[in-house]
Amino acid sequence: MLYNDANFGFGTLAGASAPVRHLGDPYQQCVYAYDKIKRSLAAHGATLADVVKQVVYVTDIRYQAPVGKCRSEAYAGGPIPANTFLVINGLAIQGMLLEIDVTAVVAK
Repeated sequence: MLYNDANFGFGTLAGASAPVRHLGDPYQQCVYAYDKIKRSLAAHGATLADVVKQVVYVTDIRYQAPVGKCRSEAYAGGPIPANTFLVINGLAIQGMLLEIDVTAVVAK
């Protein structure tokens, strides 16, 4: 099992800090988060097709539509895994509008 957490704009695949990108734009933050997830999964020989569960955290319910559009585009018509969408008060870094946490199953 592979666990992957895409804190938007906070950190890189190497773990170093990075500035928050696309301030105020939940759709673009989501696109960037899925890009990070895809790169991390690929590093472990996996793709979004291997994701069995995801949790999306947003800081405002109004982000549901743009994040949903982004998610549909990320999975490109493929099946979307079990999904939980949560609205929370805030994230680790000011300016972060969302976080996506995925669990994937890959063969050893």
